[in-house]
Amino acid sequence: MEWLTFKVIEREPAFRGQVFVRGLAVRKDEISLLEELSEGRARLVLKDGKMFELADEVDEVVRMLDG
Repeated sequence: MEWLTFKVIEREPAFRGQVFVRGLAVRKDEISLLEELSEGRARLVLKDGKMFELADEVDEVVRMLDG
């Protein structure tokens, strides 16, 4: 089982919309979809339906998934 670590962007409404970045580790087989957003960013969708906006560049994420 291979684990991958991503930087995830979270917008916190309780803190006036401030943006936080945290780490997220997921198993490679839990990933359902990698969707490219604007400006080289990506959204990661897991098989359980959870979605995360990534702080990592999309090219870097694709390399991790292919490797």
